[in-house]
Amino acid sequence: MDSASPASFPRPHEVDALTTQALGLRHEDTRRALELALQARELALRIDYQHGFAQSTYLISLCGFILATEEDVLEKARQAHSLFSGLGDARGEANALNLIGNIFSRRNRNVEALESYTRSLAIRREIGDRIGESGSLNNIALVHLDNAEYPESLEALFASLEIAEAIPDANAAAYALNNIGSVLAEIGDLPHALENYERGLALNLQTNDRALESTFHLDIGRTLAQLGDHSGALDHIRRGLALSQQTGNRNDIGLAQLALGRTYTELRRFEEAEVALQQALDILRQTGDHANEAETLLALGESHMAQSQPDAAITRLNQALALAEEHHMVLQRGKTHRQLSLACEQLGDSAAALLHFRQFYESEQRALGVDTQRRIRGLLTRSEVAQAQRTADAERRKRNELAFALDAAHQAEQHNRELVEQLISQAEMLKQLAREDGLTGIANRRWLDIQFAREVERAVRFGHPLSVAMIDMDDFKSVNDRCSHLVGDDALRAVARLLRDHTRSVDVVGRYGGDEFLVLLVETPLEKARNVCQSIQQAMAAHPWQELHPALTEITLSIGLCGLNGEASGPQELLARADSLLYGAKEKGKNRLCVEG
Repeated sequence: MDSASPASFPRPHEVDALTTQALGLRHEDTRRALELALQARELALRIDYQHGFAQSTYLISLCGFILATEEDVLEKARQAHSLFSGLGDARGEANALNLIGNIFSRRNRNVEALESYTRSLAIRREIGDRIGESGSLNNIALVHLDNAEYPESLEALFASLEIAEAIPDANAAAYALNNIGSVLAEIGDLPHALENYERGLALNLQTNDRALESTFHLDIGRTLAQLGDHSGALDHIRRGLALSQQTGNRNDIGLAQLALGRTYTELRRFEEAEVALQQALDILRQTGDHANEAETLLALGESHMAQSQPDAAITRLNQALALAEEHHMVLQRGKTHRQLSLACEQLGDSAAALLHFRQFYESEQRALGVDTQRRIRGLLTRSEVAQAQRTADAERRKRNELAFALDAAHQAEQHNRELVEQLISQAEMLKQLAREDGLTGIANRRWLDIQFAREVERAVRFGHPLSVAMIDMDDFKSVNDRCSHLVGDDALRAVARLLRDHTRSVDVVGRYGGDEFLVLLVETPLEKARNVCQSIQQAMAAHPWQELHPALTEITLSIGLCGLNGEASGPQELLARADSLLYGAKEKGKNRLCVEG
């Protein structure tokens, strides 16, 4: 008879462990996170573990998005969303929608990005995912920022920060502060932008999110450069570049090269600026980040302007303007018109310079008109008041800590009681694991031996009949050889289900070893037991085995059946009789039922 070992067969918890590890590494070592996610998906496919497949697919898309190495990240993200939705996993569905929004946002498809973020936000609010809600508000704010809708962006970011600080969650708060700094930098409030960046970086260093740390260093570097501290700027930008290379985030590498190029231009180190900006352009075109591709073209134009090369500058600036027009990029369009105005003025083309300046002025007024500035001042004031209130609340909480000391002691006592209950629950779970066969989920050999002894003793004591069926899968080795051990494992599970489905809950069904099963038909005389065994063989014949593998046309069983009718007989004697009958069935050509007597 054949035997198959389940030792190498993966379990769902192994898949979950891989996806959990990958999730933790996604912003620290994205390449390694991708490797783990790919391993998890392979294992999930082997065991048809749908949730593990959904989570690993989501992580593969996420890592591919960060690394900018996968062309089908949107397709995979949509597949993950569909899987999570089908499984009823609302949190996974919201995460996938958020990722889809990120992909659309990088491609400057802001309408679709905002729709995805809004759907993600609604789900996260519904399930009470406060950290996720904070993240969705952050991303919605970035879409508004891309559209030069500064008040709307700040409003969403202050709501995000309030949630993050209430949880509290350092990483969520750091993201909100980074993006608040970006809005303030865009409207020209560099000192307050720098203050928010530095607050956020301090929080970020409490986490393992190295990708966000890279972003902070780049933003601080850009701000310092604009404030005239080029030495400090280069230190931060180089640190950001090193971190982005460490995590493998291609888009961040491109942004670091862009920041380096602009700083080199301000230092009049034009050759180094050209090299850095060209590298940035190549990377950002590869990642599909059109907004920062336009920023790089704009920076190249500014570099030519600084070298008194207006013709070369206009070529680059027109490329930036075409890209901004094509993708409806409000910020980049306004900035480019301003630089084109200056370039045309250098060439002495006053009419063109005036035309571009008017375009710039109209963009500036739409983005930062009097009403907009009033709204921004109101939002900043309310934010400062709210921050002061939160600080006061924190101090009050500290003063109340001593008052809660006794309550903490009571809670510790309650925790101990809960721990005892948990240990009892775990003990029950271990009992169940000790009874079940790991592959098939029916009784294992140890539990069969215990139950066999009990049922024989009970049948003898009360004079009840007991029938014993020893069952063996015919030619099981050929299933493994022809179709693989994985298919063989699936076949073992299918047989176990059929045995369980065609017996009663009071009967004992177990895997005796390898491809052998034992069924104890409690209080069942031989004739009725014969009918049960025949129905099992009929079910085997009707089962669609080719669904497991095209080459698997049928699986048959040989069965030896004997009985105890109140006489004194031990389990070993019954087992030997059933085993002997099973061998008889094999010798007569297999796929047979041999009944005692």
